[in-house]
Amino acid sequence: MDPSASEEPSASVEVDLGQRLLDYYDTFIAEEPRVLRSVWNGRLSEQACAQEAFLKVARKVAAGDLGPGVKIGAYLRTTSWHLAVDT
Repeated sequence: MDPSASEEPSASVEVDLGQRLLDYYDTFIAEEPRVLRSVWNGRLSEQACAQEAFLKVARKVAAGDLGPGVKIGAYLRTTSWHLAVDT
């Protein structure tokens, strides 16, 4: 019997999304502060917004709140921008 066959579909989706999120981390953290800085002109902590966005998205993945087709990069960027606007 295939051990992954006993895995519930939502659990495998969370694992896949979690891995995609982790795979994107280095690129996002390296690029997002620069992007935010160019838009917000240093009026906020770009690094803090990027980190907080990553944590918010990670919490959503862990809670199963994101579907399997979510575009992690776009979702991270949108979350980061919303945090920047609210700052």
